[in-house]
Amino acid sequence: MKIGRCFLCMIMACVLVLSVTGCTGKTGSKSSKNGKTGNLDGSKTDRITYLYFISCTEWSNSFLMDENHLGEKWKAGLRSSSSKKLISTLEALPNTENTDGELAFIIRLKYMEDGVEKTLERSGYDVFPDNWQDIIDLINKTANGYATAGNGTTISKVDVDFVREHERLYLDESVLPEELTLEDLIRDMPITYLTLYDPENGWEMSIQREICKYLFDYFDLGPNRVMELNPDPPKSTTDELLSFAKEHMDTVYDSRTGKSVSGEYNGVKYEIVKYDEFQDWYDQYDFYAIDTYKRKLSKNSDGMRYDIEEYGPDNGTMMVFSLYRDLYVDASGKFIILAEANRYDYKDIVKLVK
Repeated sequence: MKIGRCFLCMIMACVLVLSVTGCTGKTGSKSSKNGKTGNLDGSKTDRITYLYFISCTEWSNSFLMDENHLGEKWKAGLRSSSSKKLISTLEALPNTENTDGELAFIIRLKYMEDGVEKTLERSGYDVFPDNWQDIIDLINKTANGYATAGNGTTISKVDVDFVREHERLYLDESVLPEELTLEDLIRDMPITYLTLYDPENGWEMSIQREICKYLFDYFDLGPNRVMELNPDPPKSTTDELLSFAKEHMDTVYDSRTGKSVSGEYNGVKYEIVKYDEFQDWYDQYDFYAIDTYKRKLSKNSDGMRYDIEEYGPDNGTMMVFSLYRDLYVDASGKFIILAEANRYDYKDIVKLVK
């Protein structure tokens, strides 16, 4: 019996030792030999969680890495020894005090250190650091193939030639009124390297989006954008509706209900609805008399929108039938103009609503 009890005690002692020391590889402690972190997926793991890079040199020399949207390969780069070296290298750079010159670069980090999230940002104007090549090498090693940072040190001048050369796929100068040129917009907006390639904004198509924002204010269309439905709009007749449509559109189709009329102006389709009957039109009008088509109104910071969705037999959405339509009101307040979002330009809206 004594031998059995002693043997049992030895087993329990071994279990106790293993429970204390046998799992050290899962506690998140660092190895003093190689600096690697134990628990790579734990919240206390030292790593970069967010890397923002933009250098105003070559075309589109920018990218953004957020660990919440990355695969394991790229997360590994954010946890690498290069990422830790990048942090210490940027920390050694002085903070920018003079921001009067041309923006050269911005590097912005969020990282975990000893379980605490920290932020670090360095930027430069007119010039790049002496160790710029070393910084670029560390950034590319940290990116681990996700993107490649260019090492140029000549700041690009964003002028008409630059914009037309590099943004020709996304630029439509036809939306500009005669009195405005692209050079005017570059100067007055202004259009900068950040306007074109800020990775936080999603640089693709950003130039046209920013131009549209500028023109919206330029034409003072804010008062004509429907933000909330007027519960007591001015009354109008069907004859007034048809007269307004014929005066403002190139082609007018027959009105099916007397509450609305559709047509085209400058090659774009619009629908005009009597404001005082808009709610009835929305509630009762059966698009093509097919039950699987459902309509809805929505609202965001830009104003109210309307769209049509096609539903399948199980009432599950199959597809969006049409683009969202932005709601405008004419100067008299009697008519709502539904314009297909992203299809019209503001010069046309001005002629329809002003």
